[in-house]
Amino acid sequence: MADSTEVSRQSVEGKSYPNAESPTKFAKKDWIEIAKRVKDEVDSDDIGMVAAATAYYALFAIFPLLIATVSIYGFVSDPIELERQVNDMSRFIPPDASKVISDQLHSIVSNPGAALGFSALISIAVALWTASAGTKSIMKALNIAYDETEKRGFIKLNLYALGLTLSAVVGIILAVALIVLLPVVMNFIGVGDFAGDVALLIRWPLLAAVFIFGIAVINRFGPSRNKPKWRWVTVGAILGTVMILAASAGLAFYVKKFASYNATYGSLSGVIILLLWLYLVSYAVLLSAEINAEIEHQTLADSTVGPARPMGQRGALKADSVPSMDPPPVDPSLAKR
Repeated sequence: MADSTEVSRQSVEGKSYPNAESPTKFAKKDWIEIAKRVKDEVDSDDIGMVAAATAYYALFAIFPLLIATVSIYGFVSDPIELERQVNDMSRFIPPDASKVISDQLHSIVSNPGAALGFSALISIAVALWTASAGTKSIMKALNIAYDETEKRGFIKLNLYALGLTLSAVVGIILAVALIVLLPVVMNFIGVGDFAGDVALLIRWPLLAAVFIFGIAVINRFGPSRNKPKWRWVTVGAILGTVMILAASAGLAFYVKKFASYNATYGSLSGVIILLLWLYLVSYAVLLSAEINAEIEHQTLADSTVGPARPMGQRGALKADSVPSMDPPPVDPSLAKR
């Protein structure tokens, strides 16, 4: 954590807050206060219930998302390569859940109807629109975490949802493309003997980086408010990624060693485990948003993009106040997001 001695502090309603331009400038007592408020916000926002609703919509969105990803990837390369890489990267998901995804992915790749052409563009558009319903549920959940109300109109809201959904597709494709192209590049520069080992080593850090960037993007563009600067969503994104990876490993271990989902749910066990995994992922994303929101709430400095503005004119409730003061009225027109 950083040197906080250079940061000026100011008393507001009897409590001292830093005029910090970055979370790295917070003092230890700031982080303690943030942790306490995150705990309170998790309870008051009931993020367990919100995560359950988000996971439900995500379950219906994941398969259209796969269709869109395969269709777009098919314009530039063989979808079978995408299937192989996605199956490899899904190993951190519990096996029964990953089998649901891999079976569906194989069905999409093997379907002759997925051939390229104008009809594929229609299929991609429909798939993205369907998947964006899950994205909108995440955006609504993030509004709860940031204490915002939805101020975007129907068209703008759906455009943002489609944009975030398409970003997820592009992120998956770029991650797979990097893994596939890395050995080719290494062979070209004459170090091909190490290509396989390097590709294996880079796969998991790359997956973690994709998660971190994805959580940061959804935290920045999801809520209906003026966008925070990237540094104000990074800490939560990193912690959220750690929670997702830890929860995935823990769930896989639990299902393997203790649970008997096959005996209880039969052929539905894979879907049930996938839904449980999506719940854990949703919870981690929402918790990351609560963390980012309270980090932003701790500073007196303007954490939003653009020129520095005084509190009450920043278009974001968490940026427009600190915990010891009543939130000032925020003009909805200031929330450009």
